[in-house]
Amino acid sequence: FSNANYTGIWLALIWPFSIANFIEKKNTSSEKVISFLLLILIFICTFLTFSRNAWIGLLIGMALSSGTKFIKIIFPIITTFSIPILTSIGLIPNDFLIEESRKIVPSIFWNYKFANIGINSISNFGRIEIWTYAINLIYDQPIWGWGSGSFPILFKLKTELYKGHTHNILLELGLSFGLLTLVLFIIAIILLITYSYTKKIYRENDDNNENYETAWRSSFIIILSSQMLDIQYFDLRIGIVFWLLLGGLRNFIK
Repeated sequence: FSNANYTGIWLALIWPFSIANFIEKKNTSSEKVISFLLLILIFICTFLTFSRNAWIGLLIGMALSSGTKFIKIIFPIITTFSIPILTSIGLIPNDFLIEESRKIVPSIFWNYKFANIGINSISNFGRIEIWTYAINLIYDQPIWGWGSGSFPILFKLKTELYKGHTHNILLELGLSFGLLTLVLFIIAIILLITYSYTKKIYRENDDNNENYETAWRSSFIIILSSQMLDIQYFDLRIGIVFWLLLGGLRNFIK
């Protein structure tokens, strides 16, 4: 992959399946050890991409695979680490708190990885500014949209800067093709996820199949969630995987 975000999301998509594979190996054989090593290596490699989307994907994968156990054990830990990070990037507009939090938070978080999401003074057309501009464009052309691939042109005319897309697949759809397309897309996705989950109660219990179906569903939710902060979908391989996972959910229902 030519971009760390693409690499990160690809690894994050594998993560739920590695969890399911580890759970399946219930004995203490060499397969159990190998599956555990793969689990750890995928986690480490995903983390080392320093992709925020990939990190979120790891959390989603753990949450959906572990259920309430994740919430009770992992969530307090994440909250503890998140508070100083969010403070260091200026979520709370207090110079003293920002300065103190930056003494304990590694600079890669507040000086680079989270500096461009549009919530502090050093932001230069970060996510929030881009999203705000996209929403205004949708408001101007809500029915038919502006046409496919129009955002970079419109954004450059206004700011003289280049941004290839809206960094949010929902805004991209609404801006390019109008609100009707956006609403139909959202409804279809929600129905597929919901029915693919509820349909399993009519099938015979099979722990292994259930683990992998959970992994499949988790993987799709990860790739869908990642499109809310960036659009890796434009990479052909990730775009194909998006539709393969979505088609799999439809197959669960059938």
